[in-house]
Amino acid sequence: MQTSRIEYFDIAKGLGIFSVIVYHVAEIHGNREIMSFINTYFLSLFFLISGYLSLGNTFYKLTLKEYIQKQAKHLLIPFFFVGCLYNFYQNLLSGTSPELTFVFQDPKGGYWFLFVLFLFLTTLRLFKGIIHRGSRAKVMLFLLLPFVVVVLLAKILDQDIYYCLSLASFRRYYLIFASGVLLQLFGNGRSIVDGKLTFFISIGYLLLGTYYTLYTKDVVSNFDFVIWLVTNLTGCVFWLEVSNLFKKTIGGAFFKRIGQCSLGIYVVHFFIKRGYYEVYRLVEINDVQSIILIFAISILIMLVSYYLVRAIEKTKLGSLLILGK
Repeated sequence: MQTSRIEYFDIAKGLGIFSVIVYHVAEIHGNREIMSFINTYFLSLFFLISGYLSLGNTFYKLTLKEYIQKQAKHLLIPFFFVGCLYNFYQNLLSGTSPELTFVFQDPKGGYWFLFVLFLFLTTLRLFKGIIHRGSRAKVMLFLLLPFVVVVLLAKILDQDIYYCLSLASFRRYYLIFASGVLLQLFGNGRSIVDGKLTFFISIGYLLLGTYYTLYTKDVVSNFDFVIWLVTNLTGCVFWLEVSNLFKKTIGGAFFKRIGQCSLGIYVVHFFIKRGYYEVYRLVEINDVQSIILIFAISILIMLVSYYLVRAIEKTKLGSLLILGK
């Protein structure tokens, strides 16, 4: 069982949250190539790491009620509070009437990640007994079950209900999360980046990532999903290996600090990104300027978000409502 922080996980989360911001800024600029490339790894990194770290002391020692309460505080309070706040903020900028329809949509105003991670963790907790005492085959079978159920629900449930529960996002990322759990359970304590296999997986990712970026670009069919899934699984290993190589560099130390605040940065960066969108609509730039601006603005948004999070951490109420602490 992992009881201490894994340094290259923090670095990977730092790289991951930077990629999230770049993705959102590239979306404003309409740069599909950058978005497609980042889509080969970025959110999957967080879900894989979350799955790997999910089997800590709280998973085994807390009762089901206590565990759900803990995760609700950590994830659902920021989801509802900041989600509502951001919804009103968007309405203010766009000049529309305030409404809370974001709760009933799959993206949930961009805050679906918090909601879906809560679903993953609570679903996993229901299998505590199987995970603790079951055979390897039984554990793998039960971990696959939620994915099968959600796929079947897509054919049964009304589409509005399906998207209200963010089950489309659940279906897309659950196998990544479950892979992290399996690596923790059956990895025999080895680091994910140990072994010669990492090199070959990384080469596979570079090839698959190139194919996905150039040809697949998005998930619109079951075949696309398979390509996306394999690319993201190999991409997680690749970027964890990169993060491991960064450990003793200045860049590694920087992204480690960013990674330790990644969830908070995710929560607050939408506000700054939305403000940038209003400014971007007023200017005209060429393609080269656009690419430079995407990365420059992303770095600025990340740094501002980081220092906002550090400031929020110093207030008890803000820390609870915005960071879930």
